[in-house]
Amino acid sequence: MVPNGVSINQVTDIINQTQTGILAVCQLKSDADIQAVAQLAEKLNWPVFTDIQSKIRLESSLQNVIHYFDQILLIDSCNLRQPLKTVLQIGSRITSKRFMQLLEKHQPQNYVVVIDDPFRHDPAHNVSLRIDANISLFCQQLLPTIGKSQNPRLVKQLQQQSQLVNQSVDDFLGQSQEISEPSVARMISRYIPQQHGLFLANSMPIRDMDMYATCEGSPVAVTANRGTSGIEGTIAAAAGFAVCWLEFTCYCSYWRLIFSI
Repeated sequence: MVPNGVSINQVTDIINQTQTGILAVCQLKSDADIQAVAQLAEKLNWPVFTDIQSKIRLESSLQNVIHYFDQILLIDSCNLRQPLKTVLQIGSRITSKRFMQLLEKHQPQNYVVVIDDPFRHDPAHNVSLRIDANISLFCQQLLPTIGKSQNPRLVKQLQQQSQLVNQSVDDFLGQSQEISEPSVARMISRYIPQQHGLFLANSMPIRDMDMYATCEGSPVAVTANRGTSGIEGTIAAAAGFAVCWLEFTCYCSYWRLIFSI
C-alpha cells in the first residue's frame, strides 16, 4: 500500500516537534525495508530499539542502535529524565514484554505504528496513529521532510548502558563451560555464516535470542513462528522459510533441537 500525503505530513509534524523519541524496529520482511529503515534511523538520531526479527538487531554499523535495550529496561526503564513524547514503531509485534511495559509506565504522547499487514498488536490500546503502508516507500517519502535530532543525550546514555550489558554477558557466560540457553543464543548469533537464515521457535528461543544475541556476527535474515503450533508447526514454517530463501541454508532453533534445512 502506498502511503498517502496526509499520513506523511502527520508523522513529519510529530517528529519535528519531538525532543525525546524512540524508534522501535520490529519484523522487517525485505532488504528494501531494512535499508530504508536504516536510513531513517540514521536521520532521526533517536535511540533505536531493534527486535531480533528486524535483522538490524544483529547489525553493528548503525551507531544509535541499542542492542540490549531489553536488559536496560529490566533494570531501570531507561531512567527517563524527560517525558517520552514520541515512539515510532515500524513493523509488527515486538518480542520484548518490557518494551510494552515501558509504554504503559511512560505513556508517550504520540505512539505511531507503521505496518504492512492487517493484524493489530496493541494490547494496552496505546497506539495514537496507525499507518498501513509499504514500509520502504513510507521511509523514502518521510526522509526528506524531517530534521535530525539535536538531543543526543538519551542515545549516548543508552549506548553506554548497552555496552556494559554486552560486556557483562560475555564475562558471565565466559566463566562457565556449561551450555545454557543464553550461551547457545550467543554462539549462534556470533558464528552463523553469512547468506544463511535463522528461524526461531516461539517462547524462550526467540526471547533468548532477542536478549542475548551479539551484534559481532553476521546480520542474517531472522524470522519466527509466533503462533502456538508446536514442534510440527515450527518445522513446517521453518521449511517454508527455507524454500522462500533458496539462496541460503536455514537454521531452525528450537533449543531442544537445532537443525539445518
